[in-house]
Amino acid sequence: MSNSTILRLQREFNDILKSPDTQITIATDDSNLTHMHALITGPAMSVYCLGMFDFVFSFPDDYPTNPPKVTALTTGTVNKRVRFNPNIYSNGKVCLSILGTWRGEAGEQWSAAHGVSSILISIQSLMSDKPYLNEPGHENTKDETVIESYNRKITHETIRVTVCDRLEKFLSFDQERDFATASPRNVATPPSNNIPATTNTPPSTNDDLESAESLAASNAESISALLGTFCSCRERSPFEDLCKRLFLLYYHIYQETIEKEVAKGIIDGTRFFRARFEGSGNVMDGSFEYAKLKVRLENIYAAVRQETESWELLSKTWIANDTLMSSNLKNQFEQITAAGEFSQNIMVNLSNSNPFIWIVTFTDLHGTLYEDGIFTCVTSGSVLLAQLSSAFNQ
Repeated sequence: MSNSTILRLQREFNDILKSPDTQITIATDDSNLTHMHALITGPAMSVYCLGMFDFVFSFPDDYPTNPPKVTALTTGTVNKRVRFNPNIYSNGKVCLSILGTWRGEAGEQWSAAHGVSSILISIQSLMSDKPYLNEPGHENTKDETVIESYNRKITHETIRVTVCDRLEKFLSFDQERDFATASPRNVATPPSNNIPATTNTPPSTNDDLESAESLAASNAESISALLGTFCSCRERSPFEDLCKRLFLLYYHIYQETIEKEVAKGIIDGTRFFRARFEGSGNVMDGSFEYAKLKVRLENIYAAVRQETESWELLSKTWIANDTLMSSNLKNQFEQITAAGEFSQNIMVNLSNSNPFIWIVTFTDLHGTLYEDGIFTCVTSGSVLLAQLSSAFNQ
């Protein structure tokens, strides 16, 4: 890889890391700049509401002359692979003209003027409120029943796969054991006709890139994710701690989403609608199980809270031993308060001089939904502080 390519990647990575956009996060390794991980949070007003989706980028030596290869890692398990979007396949393939994985229209193809941010934003744009319309040949679908049926299963699987499965793995949950003491409640008999009938229509053949061969071809990254390791480059996710913190922030929204879906008349046990373009293993099949998901969310919340609260007790030992972590956090706090990095509407203090526990107060958030309110949060460092600040100012 040439020096110009290395400098280009370093510049792009730094720009993304400095961006106030908290819905897109990346992780890189200075020893291998050709490999990058990204975590994209689903837009709050879409059916992917605050789901957490992993992607891995592999950059060619001649980047940016040619685009990177992008693979979706959030695709379920070996026994139950999930296609989250007409353009995001169950084998991890991401279909975008900017990546050269879809023919697209003139002017939509990759050029050196594009970059990592362009790709990340393009992927996030796929997570719309009507993803069914992303499928070529179905853009003008007017049947709202079909569109809504497709939306419903994405909403369910976003919570099941991107939130519950993810966090349970991070917490080393044994699902069989953990659900034995928290069984689903009020599971009704599934109806026979509350959603359009499942269709076994073969997958769309709008483009040669959707061939059976492309659907069957899985790469090392997606296989690693399915078999239990996070990626071929590492066993655990670089976003593990971040996801736990985001879960605490969004927990009540996940629960509210379930309540709204159940209020629509969805009954547990009802099979998912299958779209006409799904088939050959590239599908999102299954059935609704919202009662079970509520219990799973509750168990995860309790475990993450317990883990977080234990830090307060452990931090006393860390401070007494003057650990490197303790010194780094104290230095971060002193640098932030001295530099005035955040606005005057944000006050930051340590709890009893404990660098592991930061108390953040937001006031006078003019121009936001929180105007005239006073909000106090407890956080564990400057990274989450930045995320909280961005969240309150949206």
